[in-house]
Amino acid sequence: MERFISYLSKMMKLFTLILCLFSFKGHSQLSKMQLSNDLQYWSRGISHFQNKDYQKAVDAYSEALKLNPKLDKVYVDRGDAKRELKQYQEAINYYVDITPEEEIQRLKYQAASFYSG
Repeated sequence: MERFISYLSKMMKLFTLILCLFSFKGHSQLSKMQLSNDLQYWSRGISHFQNKDYQKAVDAYSEALKLNPKLDKVYVDRGDAKRELKQYQEAINYYVDITPEEEIQRLKYQAASFYSG
């Protein structure tokens, strides 16, 4: 079951990346499937994450966000990598960067439940 969930997670990230390529505003001038620098870093981060090299994933996601801070999904991916590094507070901080206030409260509740259980 864990392998299946891992597979689904990878497929969702790949699907999200593909979706962004086709719908991302400001990137309509991409030349023949050449990714812009921000999406290249994001793609590298996904690859590092899949290879369980979570620190390299965080670094790649951070570079993508330096180039384009409007890539909301990358904040989530960076938080996921920090979570895998067991750096829970930093993971929460990355999730908070893009979530509305009520979602922040839900995440804090989940984090408290995780730490206590």
